[in-house]
Amino acid sequence: MRRFALAMTGNSTRHRSGGVRAVQIVAGNWSSGPLVVARTERHRRHGLSPVPGPFGMVFRTRSLVGWGMREPINWFALSVNGVIASTGRLAPHRFVVAPRTVRWMVEIPEWIERPPIGVAAIVIPILTAWPDD
Repeated sequence: MRRFALAMTGNSTRHRSGGVRAVQIVAGNWSSGPLVVARTERHRRHGLSPVPGPFGMVFRTRSLVGWGMREPINWFALSVNGVIASTGRLAPHRFVVAPRTVRWMVEIPEWIERPPIGVAAIVIPILTAWPDD
C-alpha cells in the first residue's frame, strides 16, 4: 500500500508489507475519504461488493467487474502521471475497462461524488492503525 501512496512521488518501498494500509486521494477541492488498497487476491476479488460501505477501494488494474454487486458504485481511474483520466458508474453485473494510460482504478460508494476529469490527484497515506479482516 505504501507503494501506492508513494507512486505519485516516484518513491518506492523495500518491503511489500509496508505499514500504510489506507490512503486518501485529493484532486482539487474534491476528496475521496478513506480508501483501502486491495493488497490481497481476496480484496481484489471482493472489492466493494455486494454493498459498498463507508470506504472506497483502490486497485492496480485497468478494469473493474460488477458481478456479485447489488448496488451501483462510482469509479474513477488515475493515469500513470497521477491525473484523473476517467470516471463513471458501474452497475451490478457489468464491467468497465479504462484507457491504456490508466494504472489505478478506484471504487467509491455511489453517494460519494466523482472527481473532475483532468485534475492532478494527490495520494495521502492514512497513518493510523488499520484493522485486519
